Amino acid sequence: PIMRMSKSTAPQPKPAAGSVLFSDDGKYAFPVSGFTGYGCSHWDGVLAVDIEVGQKVFTDPEFNKPVVAYTSGTMNIVEETDYGGKDFILAGDDGRFYYYAHNCQIFATVGQRVNAGEVLAITDQTGKNAQITVEHTHFAIGNTNSFYSGGTVCAQRDFAEKFSSLKNRCPSSALCAPPK
Repeated sequence: PIMRMSKSTAPQPKPAAGSVLFSDDGKYAFPVSGFTGYGCSHWDGVLAVDIEVGQKVFTDPEFNKPVVAYTSGTMNIVEETDYGGKDFILAGDDGRFYYYAHNCQIFATVGQRVNAGEVLAITDQTGKNAQITVEHTHFAIGNTNSFYSGGTVCAQRDFAEKFSSLKNRCPSSALCAPPK
């Protein structure tokens, strides 16, 4: 079996937000500060995106980048699950819900008000679905707080609409397209 290298589980201090990418109107912040890339569709065809932070192989040292609020809102769920690891859902003031999975540590609590760009967690590889992949944040957008099979909104299309610097990152025909 493939074993992930162990790392300290000691609590880490909340990091500074770093270089947060804000939307053109300033109401949204890209979910991971210092991200290095993301796919145009998700490997299993769900409406979600894995945002990478720089690892080349899953056994490389972790980067633990700041995970930030995509928009202002209220923390709806903070939990630890088998597949998502340390995950949470942000209920946005825009009426949508935002799911973040595979975090190392979550700094926000249920009911807490947060602002776009505020640090909520640190990236990691927690949960069964992330232990043999490179460190990333699994991110999904939905119209309800249920994310059993992904979101209901194509996150990559949402990024292209809100962030002009990401507009041409993926060809429109590839956005959230099912795997071939």
